Amino acid sequence: MAKADASEAEKGRQGFTKRQRRREDIIALGKRMLAVKASVPHGEFGPWLRDQPITYDLALQAMRLARGF
Repeated sequence: MAKADASEAEKGRQGFTKRQRRREDIIALGKRMLAVKASVPHGEFGPWLRDQPITYDLALQAMRLARGF
């Protein structure tokens, strides 16, 4: 039984690490989006974003997270 508990604990740690990496990846994406938004003329970020492989909602979420860090 102790071996099974250890295995479950390891799975939990791995899951946390994956979530942490995903959050860090989203924050990095948000920082890149903020940099692009600052570098394009007013009103051009939306059209630029439509040509990118991410959704508008993900970009907004990522930028919100990045502003917090």
